[in-house]
Amino acid sequence: MLEWFKTARSQGIPLSGPMLQEKALFYASELGVTDLKASNGWLGRFRERHNINFAAVCGESNSVNQVTVDDWVERLPTILAGYDLCDVFNMDETGLFFRALPDKSLSIKGEDCKGGKRSKERLTVALCCNAVGDFEKPLMIGKAATPRCFRNTDVSRLPVMWRHNKKAWMTRALFTEWVQLFNQRMRRARRNVLLLLDNAPSHPPDLQLTNVKIVFLPANTTSKLQPLDQGIIQNMKQLYRKRLLRSVLSKINKESMSAVELSKCVSVLDAVQWVHSSVNEIKRETVSGCFKKSGVHFDDSDNLPLSELSDNMSLSELRDMLRTAQTDLKLENAMSAEEFEAIDSNIPVHSDLSENWEKELMETVLKPVSVTDPQIVQEEKEELQPEQTELKINSYQDALHWLAQIRLFCYSKDMATEAFECGRLQESLDNQAVKVKSSAKQTRIDSFFK
Repeated sequence: MLEWFKTARSQGIPLSGPMLQEKALFYASELGVTDLKASNGWLGRFRERHNINFAAVCGESNSVNQVTVDDWVERLPTILAGYDLCDVFNMDETGLFFRALPDKSLSIKGEDCKGGKRSKERLTVALCCNAVGDFEKPLMIGKAATPRCFRNTDVSRLPVMWRHNKKAWMTRALFTEWVQLFNQRMRRARRNVLLLLDNAPSHPPDLQLTNVKIVFLPANTTSKLQPLDQGIIQNMKQLYRKRLLRSVLSKINKESMSAVELSKCVSVLDAVQWVHSSVNEIKRETVSGCFKKSGVHFDDSDNLPLSELSDNMSLSELRDMLRTAQTDLKLENAMSAEEFEAIDSNIPVHSDLSENWEKELMETVLKPVSVTDPQIVQEEKEELQPEQTELKINSYQDALHWLAQIRLFCYSKDMATEAFECGRLQESLDNQAVKVKSSAKQTRIDSFFK
């Protein structure tokens, strides 16, 4: 009942005592509870137990104007008072098509990802950083508790916090767990910090935390006021897709599988490694510049334009990689770097209210999602797995295959540091394989003119 109340309230649905009593009776009937009367006394105890005040429950306007933005920026110094920049954090979620190729004929920006084939290819990534460029461990949400590629792997040793649910979305329960762990880390470090959040339905407004003060941004202003949306997430995706393309390109040879088949060999474990590496590569200046653009700064002396504060090198490198990919992958309708980076910018990442949200809530209570969900099992079977062969390392492709096996072995033996180093070595081999391929092409062209 409390979950129903929180979900309805997060969507601005007007609520009243009689409405709660009616819903309580409905859910009691569905659950086979026969002794609940939902009297006024029950309502009073329910409200008192959960600190519910109907006067505080109201809907939010769906429109925003520059006045709202300007007012927020004007109030920010007061909000930030008493905090150093290293103690001002922002957390936000984004969708990630972790196997996407830069081909318009295969991928459509904004395509519905609530079901169907594309939903199998997505993850949700939550990033959190402070205004000086320090990142918390990324949170990644998939559809399975232990994907096949995690076999014999201690998930707690991964370089990200891995969680799962049926739709790979952020939920209230997952966010609450994350922020409580974040609060514990701050308490152990004896730090009191400020956390800026948007008004997503999965972000509860009534959490009680000891060392983290949550401040919600004005509704519908994140495109201007949320630091992570000013270019930090964009930079992470540029760096991620550079790694994805480099990995696919490094595995191509004359007798290889098609580009689409190769992309299916990209595992969730690869995605975990690349997200971690990409976040580590984001420059502090990029982060501080994005916080400044959103109004979070204490010193007006550094007023560099955003173009100078941003990291444009990542986009340039992605463009170079795309030029190689267009030829080697035989792309029918290649995307630009900007299109490729933004391919998943609008996919849903939060559990929202569908037309049947109450029915789905009841199903969650009556039938929790199984980690052996048949749909998830089938999707994992569809993933292509490298064939197991005898140990022969005669090419970059051979080395990459066996290095992937060693990385899995390290994770299974609680050797997280060594596993991460294997991942970094894989990235280096990917890069070298692409360089060698490009050099070989140049040699053939030179020979042609001799």
